[in-house]
Amino acid sequence: MERLREPRFDDSEHETRHEDQDIEKRLARDIARRARPLLACLLLAGCSAIPYEPADQPVPAEAEPPAPARVEPPPVAPPPPPAASTDASRSESEPPSVAVLVSDSIPAYNGIAAALTEVGGERRIAVFDLDGDPAQVGAVMEKVRESGSDQLVAIGLLAARAGLEYSESPVVFCQVFNHQDDNLLASGSRGVALVPPFSMQLEAWQALSPQLRRIGVITGPGHEELIREATAAARSAGIELVSRVVKSDKETLYVFKRLVPEIEGLWLLPDNRILSPNVLRELMQYSRKHNQQIVAFNPALLEWGAVMSVTATDTDVARQVLGLIDEPAPRGDAKTGTLTPLTEMHVEVNEALARRLGLDVPGQAAQRITARAD
Repeated sequence: MERLREPRFDDSEHETRHEDQDIEKRLARDIARRARPLLACLLLAGCSAIPYEPADQPVPAEAEPPAPARVEPPPVAPPPPPAASTDASRSESEPPSVAVLVSDSIPAYNGIAAALTEVGGERRIAVFDLDGDPAQVGAVMEKVRESGSDQLVAIGLLAARAGLEYSESPVVFCQVFNHQDDNLLASGSRGVALVPPFSMQLEAWQALSPQLRRIGVITGPGHEELIREATAAARSAGIELVSRVVKSDKETLYVFKRLVPEIEGLWLLPDNRILSPNVLRELMQYSRKHNQQIVAFNPALLEWGAVMSVTATDTDVARQVLGLIDEPAPRGDAKTGTLTPLTEMHVEVNEALARRLGLDVPGQAAQRITARAD
């Protein structure tokens, strides 16, 4: 979705004698605007944004030369191996530290960062914000390195790319759909799925539309595994899935119009390579005109013409991310390419549109509900 930036206002209509004051006011407003994401980031992380530094060890005094007639002290038991003792002591006294790198200050990312802080237990969590600006990557990653964190969590594509390129720590990413384009699952990185399992989504869709028999899905290249999962879930639910692969937003609209006579609904996935705001609006308008059921990936699309939205929950994403952190990192010969699935989903229904389409809206389905996998 397009990010709206706060507009700047021109005060040039004021009299000349006030120009200096107006410039100062505009600078102050601009500074305050730019500071808001950073203040929100610090409030989110709390005191944990300050990296832990162990206390300085006392410097031993320089040893005096031994006296020639000094009596030998009585023998004592040798100390335990320092490496084992130090590691055990550290693991018990110091919780692991996690750096959370956020691509931009938007609710979808900030909610997960907050959930990581809430369910992180004793972990020391520090949040760093790229503010949607690739030019800030180098400076922000330097701060991440200075924090001395044991693990990096990347939220969003920009953060995942930065982690893969700059981080010396293992990376766990989330909120990325087209991870294969950047080979994010290579080099020891691991990820959490962006959308809930298709079997769970279909269960909610069939509760709203029990007569559903044939649906379509349109994706960009590189999602063969995802299509296999969706096809298997549909087959188990007694539904035929018609899939198409396209390379642009205009092709998405063209293919959807061609599919409409063959399907009863479209599974809309968050592939930004083949979607744009203009195409989404036209696609939704066309679907309403032809009584198509659209299941979308964002509740905001309910107002545009989707009949149901299915999203992940921030808490579930945070739990899956922390679960990967707690697991041993895969070895170099370990299998890669698999995302950790989600176990919860949040469902919202456009009740007015559902009734217009002749669907039997259960009382529960019309509400904002959260479903958990069995």
